[in-house]
Amino acid sequence: AGTDRLLFQGGVWREAARRLIVSRRRERRIHSAAADALSTRTDARPDLAGMAAEHLLAAGRADEAVPLMTSAGRYSRRCGNLINAAEWLSRASASHVEGSESADALLWEALEARTVRGELGADKAALEALKDRASERRHHGLAARCEWAQATALVQRGAYQDALESCARGAALAQKDGSDALARTCEQLRAFSLAKLGRQAPARALYHELIDQLQQVGDRAGVAACQGGLATVDILAGHHDEAIDHLRAAIATHRTTANRLEEV
Repeated sequence: AGTDRLLFQGGVWREAARRLIVSRRRERRIHSAAADALSTRTDARPDLAGMAAEHLLAAGRADEAVPLMTSAGRYSRRCGNLINAAEWLSRASASHVEGSESADALLWEALEARTVRGELGADKAALEALKDRASERRHHGLAARCEWAQATALVQRGAYQDALESCARGAALAQKDGSDALARTCEQLRAFSLAKLGRQAPARALYHELIDQLQQVGDRAGVAACQGGLATVDILAGHHDEAIDHLRAAIATHRTTANRLEEV
């Protein structure tokens, strides 16, 4: 009787295992079919890329999911959904060989999204490692962007003196890379840090220098940002009338930029 019971139990377990395997295979086929159907529509409907990627992953087709994860992250970034952007781009980066250039490019995009949200936090070590790899490869542009992200995080924490150093390094690296726009972005952050440290004169001079450069290249949005920066300098110095004038100038510049975009 004992032997019969063991044989019976063994048969039950085998049948349960068989059904589980069949169920999983069927589930994968369903996910695979759903992924195929969605993937054909992602060019016209980029918002479906994430859903298609999830189905591919569930179907065991991870390699095919990577481009869609990347698309989902970049679409989320364009829509301003930085949480989803960082998540998708981190997952896409993790699907590449760790430390490879392709993985690092996606990792940067994820870290940039978290930086803009003010949530770099636990990713500081990842940012440092990425900056080191970029420096080793002489990828001055990526190293400069890492310095900008580090400076931004320092400013968010109120560590303005440390931010100054990161900004200076970032601007120098950007110039080596020929990325004048990135260098100016680092310099804008440096001007803000100077103002917060009470060094209004050099901050004001730097903002005026940047405005001249930005006007030469036709970057009106950048001009408006610097005019707003000058207003911050004035407020910190107690010059409220001058601050109002600079804010009015910034608003007027923004309106001009908006009108030009509407014409396009």
